[in-house]
Amino acid sequence: MTSRKLPSMLPTLPERSPANWAPLEQLLESQSCGEFMWMFQLDGLEHYKHIETRRYLRLDKGGKCYVPADSGWKEVPFEDECKRVTGRV
Repeated sequence: MTSRKLPSMLPTLPERSPANWAPLEQLLESQSCGEFMWMFQLDGLEHYKHIETRRYLRLDKGGKCYVPADSGWKEVPFEDECKRVTGRV
């Protein structure tokens, strides 16, 4: 697993750009994508919020999944994080 480092000086603001569904669509069927809202892009990660649990799934453009860590972002297995985010543990 790899880590992504956050800039340490100033807080990074989310980018309000057009919704990018491609990373999520690579990993889930379109019906399951409907359970998420695209929220924003931050630090090169797309942030999707589950409509029921309100938990975030964060993916890079290649479909790698990340969670917040002490020093930025930590890569985690998509399957495990998707189960946690959707409440299907």
